[in-house]
Amino acid sequence: MKIGMITDSLGELSFDELLGTVADLGIKRLEFAGGNWSQAPHLALDRMLDSAPARQEFLAKIADHALRPTAQQLGGNPIGAQNQDFSNARDARISPDIGPSARSR
Repeated sequence: MKIGMITDSLGELSFDELLGTVADLGIKRLEFAGGNWSQAPHLALDRMLDSAPARQEFLAKIADHALRPTAQQLGGNPIGAQNQDFSNARDARISPDIGPSARSR
């Protein structure tokens, strides 16, 4: 069995600290929060949308820790909808480049 987690669970850590921590804990899969209720603490969405090298660096760091991305979480909280942008258009554009299908590139 491969254990995974959503990265907002350790949102106070930097991206590099997150990777080291989850690898040390034996976690193998990561679901990256990126939109609506999340502040996307581990995704530099604008930078990654504009830069293929930034996306490649992101995936390389994950692979260097023997981890794999499983999803990009874009969910929101309908109860608190007044504070959220449910368009997800910008956030969702990065998913094909950093999600599970990207690991074989």
